Amino acid sequence: DSARILANGPIRGEVELSGKMTSDDGDIGRFVFRLSAMAGQPYVRMTWRIYNDRAETLKISRFELVGNYSAGENAISRWGTDGKSAGADVRIQQLTEEKFDVLDGADASIDTGKAAAGWLGVTDEENSLVVQVRHFRQQFPKALELKQGKLRIALFQASQEQPHYLPNEGEAKRHEIWLGLWDKALSAEEMSQAAQLFSRPARLFSAEYFCASGGFGYAATHNEGQFADLDAHMKNAYGDIDEKRIYQLGIRNWGDQPYQKDNNAWCNGYYDRQQGLASEYLMTGDPRWFDRLEATVRHIIDIDVCHASAEHPDQLGAMYSCYSVDHNNSGIWVMMQRTKGMLAYWRLTGDTDARDTALEVADFVIRTNAGLGRVSVRDHGGALYCLMAAYDETNGQKYLEAAKSVAHDAIGRLDRRRGCYAEVHGNMSYRGNVPWMVAQLAQPMYEYYRSSGDVDAAIAVVGMADSMITENCTRGVPGDIYGYSHNPHFKKTSGYHVLIAPAILYAYELTGDDAFLQHGRAMYAQTIQEKSVNAINNCYWNVPTLLYYLKRFGL
Repeated sequence: DSARILANGPIRGEVELSGKMTSDDGDIGRFVFRLSAMAGQPYVRMTWRIYNDRAETLKISRFELVGNYSAGENAISRWGTDGKSAGADVRIQQLTEEKFDVLDGADASIDTGKAAAGWLGVTDEENSLVVQVRHFRQQFPKALELKQGKLRIALFQASQEQPHYLPNEGEAKRHEIWLGLWDKALSAEEMSQAAQLFSRPARLFSAEYFCASGGFGYAATHNEGQFADLDAHMKNAYGDIDEKRIYQLGIRNWGDQPYQKDNNAWCNGYYDRQQGLASEYLMTGDPRWFDRLEATVRHIIDIDVCHASAEHPDQLGAMYSCYSVDHNNSGIWVMMQRTKGMLAYWRLTGDTDARDTALEVADFVIRTNAGLGRVSVRDHGGALYCLMAAYDETNGQKYLEAAKSVAHDAIGRLDRRRGCYAEVHGNMSYRGNVPWMVAQLAQPMYEYYRSSGDVDAAIAVVGMADSMITENCTRGVPGDIYGYSHNPHFKKTSGYHVLIAPAILYAYELTGDDAFLQHGRAMYAQTIQEKSVNAINNCYWNVPTLLYYLKRFGL
């Protein structure tokens, strides 16, 4: 339907084709295909994103790209296993999470293992080809095959365990493919090095610079020399930062996590878990945190956001709620429309799909007045958080005007005498503060004040902080806040201190009242001492702000 030139500079050129996929039954859905090339380099990068626009779950048995490639008579194929090679005809398949197989032209097994490198190379005396699918194992089942002059890039390879790929209505799926062509022979080492450049590109990143830049908001690093106690805790808690600790694998599951073990309720964008991952990458520069961020954002923007709905067109652009069955067979919860992590990923990568999706979510909030008339602080907080992230990215006045409406709707819910947003969470008979939820509103309320100069918002931030100290803190023990509920039947936990403490320190910045600083410092000290720092997949996302304040005002 359309062809666009996205880039035409001296270093990179990129074109985009978009249209509709069809079958004998009619239109299936949209597709967007992009191809980019670098000046003087013998390879191209392709992305192929498909959408299921039909009001049904598709039953896909074949999903692949096919092309022609004639290898020489004495051609050799390689696939990343040291010392392994075969003739030109070969197939690599990762059909399960734990096993790959390599078959020769006669379909005889010639190699097997746990994780394929995700590339196939073939070379003869005059020419070479290397093709790779990024995240080949993570998004199994997949295959790469060269047979009788046909190159087959199977982005879904049917298997006995998974005979069909089953995207629901409104899902998208994007794959990245790299194709290199040389007019010379390549060694095994040269093939492997070329493939590694694409599978996990080098990242030139300085945590110190990016924290100091302000491009990601208030932030400070943690390492062995600064906030060493938090640094040691995170290294001990997450070790080698194994991806299975953060999410599951598979063509639809990659980047998401069940809410509880062995159930089918998925976390989706649970409390902006992507921003938690972005925050840890920002504060440490460890590229493994970036890898986990990439998987999480890529899953959310494709599968957890509504791209089409015949029954609920008003939900276009919305993020499906957490606890959803099969990722997206659920309603919309305004509290979970959290997009700051998507925009952090966009700023780190230039991935326009992430930016566009984040703004679509914000547009959904505006279009449906999703944050207005709510009676829960989390709902007001989620909507305001989303709108302020969009405003910070675009400087678009429509987002700031919508944020003003949500902010004042929330202010109208505050008990002005107490400064409290009274909730029923944990206690149906008495409404009171729920600090870990109040902090979710205080953060974007403060950001709205900074962007607008609306003093009523600043007063609300201070009121919420003062109320938490007055109503939820053990008398005479600074920072000892009952963070989960005001109901005394719940055991006190310091597990939410890293989210609540920044809200207390916003109030210190606004007032200069030392009581706020004293409590903020004490909350950090307590959660470190008790080793209760909240999970990076839960309420960790505002830790950069906490460290910024502690560094600025002195720990």
